[in-house]
Order: sequence, then C-alpha cells, then structure tokens
Amino acid sequence: MNLSYRYIGLVLLFVPALCMAQGSKTLKKNNVISQTTLEYFLAEGQKDPVVEKVETYDEEGNVTEIKVFNRSGEVKQWEKFSYDEDGEMTEEQSLDEKGRITERIEYTYENKLVQEKRYFDQKDRLVKKKTYGYRYREE
Repeated sequence: MNLSYRYIGLVLLFVPALCMAQGSKTLKKNNVISQTTLEYFLAEGQKDPVVEKVETYDEEGNVTEIKVFNRSGEVKQWEKFSYDEDGEMTEEQSLDEKGRITERIEYTYENKLVQEKRYFDQKDRLVKKKTYGYRYREE
C-alpha cells in the first residue's frame, strides 16, 4: 500500500463524522437520499461548475457512499459504508475508479463500542487487525 492510500485511509476514518455535518436526523427527516457538491473555479474564469463530490444516504441518514471527482470528472476517491440495525458502521470499502475493492474494513461492536477492526486487501486477505479495550469510570 503506497503512502497516498494510507493518507486517504487515515482521512476516511473521519469522513463519516464529517459527512454528518447535516446530521443524520435532519437528512432522514427531509428524505435526503444524496447530496452533490459543485465546485466553481471563478478566479480561473470557469463559469460552469464541476462535480466535486456525491454522497449517498440510506433511509436513516447514514452515508452509504462517497465519490470524489477531479476536475476532469474522473473518480479520484470512492468509499462505501454498511451499517447494522443499530446504525453502527459494520464495513467500509475503498474502491478504485472502476469500482474494484482496494481495501475493506470490518467493524465489530459490543455495547455500541468498537471492539475490533479487521483490514482486508484487494484480494480479501486479512492483512491487519486492531482491538480496542476500554477503561470505565468508577461509580
């Protein structure tokens, strides 16, 4: 895995939280199924917008897909997300411009807390695992 994919992967750990700026409750209430971000390069004299990003949401307002495009309209970043019935993210997929999975991350939870993340490569081989332990306040 080269440095740019590691950087993108690191950034994507925070993407679902950033995408929730609208709030999943607001998206659900307004029946939003997708959001398209257009970018205008006004200083360069470009009057027509370029699609920068398209986000897709499920019925609960959770982001299920993010596609980021370059100025030429080519996919430069593509992510998909899956959730369980409690709204917890269970899987993240990074895809290439043709829709082939380049990395997959599975999440497991206990009491709504992440217990484990398992990382798989493009051949669906387990390449890394993280486990999480928690300390609790004494009552």
